[in-house]
Amino acid sequence: MNKTSSLKETNNMDNISLTAYRIISIFKLLNEKPVSDKDINIHLQNIIPESRPLSQDTIGIYINTLKAVGCNISRPKKSNDYKFELIDHPFKPNISKEEISALFNLRKFIVSLDDWKLIVETEKLLERVINSLTEVQKNEYLSLKKTLFRGYSLIGKYELIDTLEKYCNKKRYVNFHYESASGNEKLINLVAEKLSYENDALYLWGFDVLNDEIRYYRVDRINKITTINIVMPSYSAEAIKIKYKLSDYSAEMFTPSSTDIIVEEANNVKIITSQINNKFKFFQDILSYGSECIILEPLEIKEEHIKRLSNVLKYYTGEN
Repeated sequence: MNKTSSLKETNNMDNISLTAYRIISIFKLLNEKPVSDKDINIHLQNIIPESRPLSQDTIGIYINTLKAVGCNISRPKKSNDYKFELIDHPFKPNISKEEISALFNLRKFIVSLDDWKLIVETEKLLERVINSLTEVQKNEYLSLKKTLFRGYSLIGKYELIDTLEKYCNKKRYVNFHYESASGNEKLINLVAEKLSYENDALYLWGFDVLNDEIRYYRVDRINKITTINIVMPSYSAEAIKIKYKLSDYSAEMFTPSSTDIIVEEANNVKIITSQINNKFKFFQDILSYGSECIILEPLEIKEEHIKRLSNVLKYYTGEN
């Protein structure tokens, strides 16, 4: 709403309608973030031209009016910089299971577009919808979420994601605390390269200088960035040339990426060469083909893959 339209409206208001307008505006502001008396006055003066600043007592009356209609608003205190905070309110939309399901289906479609920024914005939208639900509806949401997708939550990570994107654009050397799958925290050091969304998770890719390879980490497990080194270490990620064979259904459904070349193709068998920067991801991709994939060369990669499979077999058979 611009100031001209606000002025036309407020010129026609009596004291009762102006008071109601202020109270509704304060509610809208509280619904966005915690606010102080000063924040409220700045907001009201921006949307109501020539409006006089309100006293603390008047603001208190408006807040109490919102409480009287069912809003749960916390009192200003030192721990939150003396701001009013809207904890809950009765003006929540009635969203059906079908509508929640439709939102999840929309999310699944957006994930298929392979645009991590659009996916993050969709997560933000879903979070806002969740926060507007009643407790009963939230339980329905969680139940549907378990059946429709297993995506890892990015709630509370949006500021971190913005920071990581900036560091990727500048190829900055970053150190961060990372929670591994076992629950242990370790310090990771790498040159930030890019962000990508795959397998229902957002990943940070970068060059691990110590191990001389490209690695990737789930963003939802990054707890905090501790230091940023101004001088980026020089590095050169050497790609490994791999040759492998796919057969049957895997060969039929295979779609080459920008680093893949199909060098032979006959009788539902494909021989592929690929340039890889990350062995761990390559082994994960190869495992997804099951017995329909055989690594041909180089020999050291083939032997490393055999060793990994042998270790898995020993784990499940209980061998030492």
